Amino acid sequence: MASKPPLVIYIPARAKKSCHFYEIKPSPSTYKTKLPYLPRNFCIGLSNGYLIMEDILTNVWVINPITGHELRYPQLFETSNFLYCPDRAVFASIGDAKDNFLLVVLAPAYKKLMFFVSRVNQWQQFSYGGSNWSIVDIVIFKGRIFCVTSEYQIGVLSVKTCGVILLNLKGTPQLSNIRNVSFVASKNQLLVIDFPLHIHHLELYTIDLLKMEWVKVNRLRDENEAIFLGNHMSSRLSNATNWGGQGNRIYFLPFIEKNAGCHIYSLKGERLGRFPIMKQKGTSRMDGWFFPGECVSLDNVKDE
Repeated sequence: MASKPPLVIYIPARAKKSCHFYEIKPSPSTYKTKLPYLPRNFCIGLSNGYLIMEDILTNVWVINPITGHELRYPQLFETSNFLYCPDRAVFASIGDAKDNFLLVVLAPAYKKLMFFVSRVNQWQQFSYGGSNWSIVDIVIFKGRIFCVTSEYQIGVLSVKTCGVILLNLKGTPQLSNIRNVSFVASKNQLLVIDFPLHIHHLELYTIDLLKMEWVKVNRLRDENEAIFLGNHMSSRLSNATNWGGQGNRIYFLPFIEKNAGCHIYSLKGERLGRFPIMKQKGTSRMDGWFFPGECVSLDNVKDE
């Protein structure tokens, strides 16, 4: 599975049980799988090979579409979601424990970061409602949950203290707009990508946690890797040369676009090409990147 290219996972707007997978290749293969009941469910994350779903009553469940492994969680909030759900989530295991999982949900409407540790068996929360900043994205990096704020601050979630520690970093840049910013992690790099598509301009920064500073870069540390940008829920770095792709590229997936494709950009923001991948009628409820190599293993996070 690790030699497979990243797949575009697509759930049609009217789907009841089916989701589709598309390869980004000149002659792509397509796949289809069945999921439990989909109507009135929102996808709020694609993390570690799992789809993270939230229903209109704010109950949450995660499912691996390849293995079928599924976990269900209690209600997040009493207020229901009907037409739109802005929540985002990541999923990981805690340490070496086989059945101890961590689910983190960013709920911007409530200005809260909710998290559920299996052995605690209840939702815990960090509220940033009294702050002059908000959390806009979360990622897993080197065993910790990192967040980026509306003021371009980088923070770390402490599960034990139920708090977010904002890091004192040097050299914070002036970025174009928080809406253009993507927070991306790999095994070795934590990146912030400023990518305003309307002007085809890109700036790339790595967060150096040893020197505690932002560092502007022009190339990725591993030149076999490429950046895969999704709908703010499935972006990450991945080795592209394993399946015949090119490193030091951005594979960008627009959200809810009829007959959409995967657009390829250089790290300078130059458009280099496009893979057509979707020929479904109507709009999609969700599309994003799914990495087959993650479907049988989970990132671990430290319980600290």
